[in-house]
Amino acid sequence: MKKKPKLSAKERKIKMLFARAEALQECADHLLMSWTDDETEYGEGKKLSKKLQKMADRWRDKAIDLQVNNEAKKALSLSLNIQSPHQRLL
Repeated sequence: MKKKPKLSAKERKIKMLFARAEALQECADHLLMSWTDDETEYGEGKKLSKKLQKMADRWRDKAIDLQVNNEAKKALSLSLNIQSPHQRLL
């Protein structure tokens, strides 16, 4: 059985942020279901759902930004480690 590669601290944080966004999204979606016959409860649930949706979007955006920055830093690091043919001759 193959071992899973260890994640870096940034990769773990990205994974946690996406998980948090997903959990909030699930809560928001659940509140939009027909979970009550009381119009007041449903209206309040709908308001809360919008707030949870905004929170989920913010966490998802943070995760995406961190992921993009992390990948860009990795690419830059790799490109700096690659030498041009002229440098190898020296």
